Amino acid sequence: MLLRSESRLTAELSDPFTIQLPNEGPTPCPAMVMIMDNGKTNQMGRLEYGAVMRHRNPLLCTMAQTAFYLFHRWNIAGEPLPCFRRRELWYELHLLKGEHASKKMAYDTQLDWINKMFAGADVTSLKKTHAGRSQGAKHAELNGTLEGQICRAGRWNHDALTGCYPTHLPRKFMRSMAGFSPSVQGDFYLSRAKVLPPAIARAGHMALGRRVAGVVRLDHGGGRQRGRGRGRGRG
Repeated sequence: MLLRSESRLTAELSDPFTIQLPNEGPTPCPAMVMIMDNGKTNQMGRLEYGAVMRHRNPLLCTMAQTAFYLFHRWNIAGEPLPCFRRRELWYELHLLKGEHASKKMAYDTQLDWINKMFAGADVTSLKKTHAGRSQGAKHAELNGTLEGQICRAGRWNHDALTGCYPTHLPRKFMRSMAGFSPSVQGDFYLSRAKVLPPAIARAGHMALGRRVAGVVRLDHGGGRQRGRGRGRGRG
C-alpha cells in the first residue's frame, strides 16, 4: 500500500475493507482498501486510499498476513473478539495495537521490530519505517508500472484533479505489486482460490458472519446512520 509510518500506526479496525475487482481474471479478485485521512502531506484531512490485491505468492500477501495477525490476536494471544454491537465499541480500536487495542502502537515499538527483522534477514537500510514505501515504489517501477500509477498509489499527487475527482484504484500498480503483469487485465489467477476450506472452518466463518451481520443490523436500526469515524459504511 506504500503506507507512511503514521498511516500504519493510526489505522483502525474499521479503516480497511474489501471489494471485488471485476474483469481481473478467472478467479475472484478481492482487493483490500484502507481509508486514510492523515499524513505528512495530508494536512487538510481529505480521504485517501491505499489498496492491495491478493498476492500470487501467499508468503508475500498483505491480505493473508493481516488475516494471520488478527487470527493470532483473537484466537491465540487471548485478546477478546471486539464487540460489534455498537459502533463506538470497535470503531476506534487500532489495527496495529499498542498495550491495548484502544491505543496505537508506539513509534519506538514499530522501529524496534523493524530493526529486529532487518537484523534477522541481514538487511542494511538507511530507511527504517519508510523502507517499504520507498522500496515498494522502486519494485513497481522495475516491474514496468508507469510513474503516474506509482504516484497515485503512494499518494504523491497533489493537483486538484487527483485530490478531488478520481475514485478508481490504481489497478496497474496493484497488479504489479501482487506479482502479475501491470498492463495485462484478465490475468489474475490463484490456484489456492479454488481450494475450499475445511467444513469446520467454513462453519465457523459463517457463524461469525451471522453474528456480525446481526449486530450491525441492530446498530443501524433498519436504516442508515452517520458514523463518527472515517471507514467504509460510516456515513
